[in-house]
Amino acid sequence: RETMREIERMALMLQQMAEALVKTADLIEEADREAAGFFELEQIKVGGAKPPGLASPTRQGGNLENTIRQLLTNPPADPSQVLSELLDAILSASPAERQAILHDPQLMGLLTQGLGDYAPAVVAALLEGALYWPGPSGPNPSNNYRIEGGSDFADWIRGGDENANKPNTRDSTMNCWEYVLYSTYIAGHISYDELVTLHDDAANAGAAKADELKNDSNALPSAVDDYVDMRWEGAKSTYPGSKSDYRKDLDLTLQYYGTDLETATIEYNGSMAYYDSLKNSFGVNNAQSWYYDPTRHAPKRIPPAGSLIFFNGLDHVAISMGTTDGNGNVEIMSLWVLPKDKDEQLVHTAQHTTIEYLLYQAKTEGMNMKVTYVQSPW
Repeated sequence: RETMREIERMALMLQQMAEALVKTADLIEEADREAAGFFELEQIKVGGAKPPGLASPTRQGGNLENTIRQLLTNPPADPSQVLSELLDAILSASPAERQAILHDPQLMGLLTQGLGDYAPAVVAALLEGALYWPGPSGPNPSNNYRIEGGSDFADWIRGGDENANKPNTRDSTMNCWEYVLYSTYIAGHISYDELVTLHDDAANAGAAKADELKNDSNALPSAVDDYVDMRWEGAKSTYPGSKSDYRKDLDLTLQYYGTDLETATIEYNGSMAYYDSLKNSFGVNNAQSWYYDPTRHAPKRIPPAGSLIFFNGLDHVAISMGTTDGNGNVEIMSLWVLPKDKDEQLVHTAQHTTIEYLLYQAKTEGMNMKVTYVQSPW
């Protein structure tokens, strides 16, 4: 009988260890995403009532082509004078009308030449309802931290040829900040060579950081400890054991996936260097806070059209339209899965929304996001 109880205890211990390994593997994958500032949103569910004044914005306007010609054949010195009317026309037009403008060189010339710094925001609005967000974007440590292939935008950048595999304006895949870059490119504010250089700089930063750790036997052990500490912070509330046990399980899990703690640490630090380079290129570190408290009766900050809007840094990036909706909420263009549509389904295409509404939807998913903004570097 005592032998049977011992067998049962051993079986239970083995089961708990197996469950812990699976949980650790899940935590590793989740922490990798969170460290880069991304979210897995395929199974999220919205709950709670929508507060007043946060309905998805709607716009009304007239014939798009006629409006563009009327407003921009002789553009005003200050493009903000025509911005709202122009956006009304764009966002009330059909997807086919917007696509027609994007492929009309003369009309695009009027937009890009007549709107100055506002042009990328207007291009982003013309892409409303188009493109597709397939998931996060990032570096591939196995390929010298170059941008991972898979999305149309990434493959275009990796190819090194502007005219080969260029994303189309209808259903090409890209992530949120790539959408901002793509809009800026179409508007003529950044060149293909500059886009490639931006990503090459990030890859070089990642590879340099990885090489630095590989070649510094004194720094690597400390970096491994920091890596384990970071993982432990996310796991300790649910992990059924001590920190030293967790470290052993983490190492076993990594070995199961064909790697080890040192390699994982090096690749993590290289990836963070990649994202730090992107943050520098986008101006994240120079961004100012966007915060509105209606109880203070202070004027709401409206980032100028074309400004980059950061939600927790690079977690999500949108572009300001420089306008407000009928409820006074700040309008943006965004490519993500939030806000959801009227049927509570994830939306993977470019959306016209507001900072306030996106924050509300993110909060219903348990995401508290800090918003900052900066004038576009391009």
